[in-house]
Amino acid sequence: MHRRPFLRDKNITAFLFVLRSDSNVNLCYTKAARFDHISNKGAIPIAYDQYEIKTVANLITDRLREDIINGVYKAGEHIVLGELAQKYGVSHMPIREAFQCLKGEGLLEVKQYKGARVLSFSRKDVSNIYDIRMVMEQLIMSEVVQKNYSEEFLQELERINQLTDFTQPSSQLSEQYQQINNQFHYTMFTLCENNRARDMYVFYSNLFKALKKKHPNTIEEIRNATQDHRSMIEALRLHDAQELSQIIVRHATQAKNNLLKRLETDAF
Repeated sequence: MHRRPFLRDKNITAFLFVLRSDSNVNLCYTKAARFDHISNKGAIPIAYDQYEIKTVANLITDRLREDIINGVYKAGEHIVLGELAQKYGVSHMPIREAFQCLKGEGLLEVKQYKGARVLSFSRKDVSNIYDIRMVMEQLIMSEVVQKNYSEEFLQELERINQLTDFTQPSSQLSEQYQQINNQFHYTMFTLCENNRARDMYVFYSNLFKALKKKHPNTIEEIRNATQDHRSMIEALRLHDAQELSQIIVRHATQAKNNLLKRLETDAF
């Protein structure tokens, strides 16, 4: 595990924890670390949040979310807590946690002592969530672009953006790109102190992961998105807030339209 400081200013720094394996690089991001001492050699961290670890409840939530998106459970269908616990081989507690999480995502209506009912999820819902995430990213990056980040930070973004392997079959390529895309955006977000905006952006990430697993991106879409990432890096290098905001709008709008187009022709 390697810890890399990317930011140097009077109040704050951020670190990426890079977990390296033989075949890939996974990035886990932390909230910004604060300091009680600043020296000429840089800031000395006193605390930083740990990266997320998947719990049984997280895994059950992911599985149930995919089942709903894939039509295993259809809109209006009632899900009995005990039956689901038996199906997944877990206790009732992680099922209850999964119900609450998916209630927040708008996929379930939870009824006390009666399990949950699957809600309809429309193209309009997808569009609205994309719009919310776009506004949150604009807010986050309007702060980040003003930071005193290092060239190493920008080079790390470039390295992540180059990880996509375009020689893979399209379905595998799309799944890999979703991971790399999250790494790219979350790496930028490490320099943001607005935790609420960041949490609102991240909240629907797993929902989109499930949607895009069922409706994968095309190679052309991934190439265009990768080019947008390069443009974001250049705007950050120039500290050009206006250009960066325009790129974010274009990037998010195109991603939304790509998915909505597939939802017109594919079963939802």
